[in-house]
Formats: sequence, structure tokens, C-alpha cells
Amino acid sequence: MLVLVGGLNNIRLYLYEAASIDGSSRWHTFWTITLPLMRRAMLFVVVLATVNAFKIFIPVYVITWWTCQKAPRPGLLYLADRFLPILSSLCFCLSIILLIILGILAAAQFYLLRSDVEY
Repeated sequence: MLVLVGGLNNIRLYLYEAASIDGSSRWHTFWTITLPLMRRAMLFVVVLATVNAFKIFIPVYVITWWTCQKAPRPGLLYLADRFLPILSSLCFCLSIILLIILGILAAAQFYLLRSDVEY
């Protein structure tokens, strides 16, 4: 949240003043000034939120400790349950797959939220 507020504070006021003098509506000003200049801050927030969503481990582990072992579990909890000396290679493979998935998601987010505008 603070990153987004910092990004909003970083937008120069003369851009909004020029848009209002040109007769731009608030909606048009948002789409042509605010959103393009906020893309870098939004990219940072979206990538960190995605990585943190994959890191959810302790809350799910504590909640599902006493429940049925067949309940659906996130990827990291599945890795922790399967971490046995016999299956360590499976655990390593699953962690590499998780890393590849996070890399693909981050690359997609970088592509979708790329910023072509610099003021």
C-alpha cells in the first residue's frame, strides 16, 4: 500500500494541470496519466504479492495439522509432507517446478505491466 501511495505522490502535478486545461475528464486523465505512470509501482506490488501467495506455509500447516491428510494443500506444504530421504529427489524436482512456475508468472507480469511511458 505504501508503495502505491509513494507512486501516486511521485506523479507530477503539472501533468494533471495540463490535462485539465486541455479539457480532459477525470476518467481520461486516469487512463492516460495516472495508470501509465503507476505501472512500475503496480508491477512491484503484483510480483511481491504473487511470491508471497506461493510462500504460504505456516498458516496452512497449522490449520490442517489435525485435519484429514487427504485435504488439498498448497505446493510448499505438499513438498514438506513428501520430504523423506527416499523421496528427496521428488522434493527437489517439485521445488524446481515451483521455481519455474514463479519465474513464468513473474515474466508474464513484467510483460503485461511493462511501462513504455517515462516522464
